[in-house]
Amino acid sequence: MSFKRYRCATCGHIYDEAVGDQIFGVAPGTRFDDLPEEWFCSVCGDPRESFEFAGLSEHAQAVGERNNDQEGDPIVIVGAGIGGWYVAERLRQNGAKGPITIVTKDDGDYYYKPHLSVSVSSKSRGDLVIARGPERAQLLDVDLHARTQVIGLDRKKKRLLTDKGKVEYVKLVLATGAVPFRLYDRRIQQHIHQLNDLDQFESLTELLNGGSKRVLILGAGLIGCELGDHLARAGHQVAINDRAQYLLSALVSEGVSTYVHDRYVQNGIEFLLGTTMNDLAKEDGGLQIQFEDGHTMERDVVISAVGLRPNVELAARAGLDVGRGIKVDDTMRTSDPDIYAVGDCAEHEGQVFSFVEPINRQVAVIVDQLCGEGKQRFEPRMSMVLVKSHTCQIKSLPPERSSRAGSMLRHVHSSDQGVVDEWWSDDGQLLGYSACGDVAGTYEAQVFVKNVKN
Repeated sequence: MSFKRYRCATCGHIYDEAVGDQIFGVAPGTRFDDLPEEWFCSVCGDPRESFEFAGLSEHAQAVGERNNDQEGDPIVIVGAGIGGWYVAERLRQNGAKGPITIVTKDDGDYYYKPHLSVSVSSKSRGDLVIARGPERAQLLDVDLHARTQVIGLDRKKKRLLTDKGKVEYVKLVLATGAVPFRLYDRRIQQHIHQLNDLDQFESLTELLNGGSKRVLILGAGLIGCELGDHLARAGHQVAINDRAQYLLSALVSEGVSTYVHDRYVQNGIEFLLGTTMNDLAKEDGGLQIQFEDGHTMERDVVISAVGLRPNVELAARAGLDVGRGIKVDDTMRTSDPDIYAVGDCAEHEGQVFSFVEPINRQVAVIVDQLCGEGKQRFEPRMSMVLVKSHTCQIKSLPPERSSRAGSMLRHVHSSDQGVVDEWWSDDGQLLGYSACGDVAGTYEAQVFVKNVKN
């Protein structure tokens, strides 16, 4: 008997017929066509229509039919974001029966974080929550320690030290995530809003729902552009500032950036590129802002989208090897063989992966190490990035920074319908691409043909 796999087009989550879905009580062996009508993606919340066939399952029989009555070792997960909850879900799906504990400083409610930047003027906190923390914990038979601050890690005795007592583990997974950069001193920073969790989302939503606002977004990367597009379409007066000379500079070519820039300007967005904010003062008329190039403006709201830094403090204090993130090997193990790290707190071969698709693959590796055959390895590769923009479709699969610098850029298409650029190596290998506009929707088949030929 063969089973099939289906992939969510939004987040990359896999529904494996052999595994079923622990969250919805779908038994192993349940065919995709037989899923209940109310079933949806347990990672991002999208409906079943977002799933597409992704090949045959690696399991020859339903996971639930395995003779596995042995209790497993206690596993503790620090962090209740996408990575933390997904580890727990996949462990249960793959037959882990031992105790699983999640320790998190928030309430543990599960939501799909990438939706934050396109929801602040259209949805409430409750709209974004896919499942309340206690409910998800009950479904997965997880002991949830919510609103619990981890203050230390005793590796010798294998226990977490929290503000509510000690939590012992045999295997530990660090899913501590990342925190926004703070580039300014307290005088300035107190007037800058962040958008990295539900609490910050709720605060910003309340502020923006009070009528049209003059908004400055610091950062013209993925989040900054998604947020700016969303707020401009909601009627706010938006300006986006970035030190880089063109927007989305880490993800797309300059040609694609220019096309997107023009479309955003037509939608009422102002850009201040190649400079940075160096002062902010609150006055009666609003926030008076000055840039290093001498430009000034007045705004009601300033939002930072300049990026995140991996949260490594707990790991560093415990003596684990850290660099930019918590260093892991191909099995996602840290320098302590009983401790793993996942998500945008983890550093693999000098890279930190913050998109959902590589995080899903990291989770699969960890789960295989904890309750599988231990054969899977994490392979670093760039993921296709879809910028959630109603103004202009944007997708890109950029090469790694090391190979991008020495690559050759080919202009495949440029017209009013959009731009397509490709990065090629000297030996004729397609390294990546970026596309925007109407032509972005039909570009993927062209990439496949060229990859086959080479």
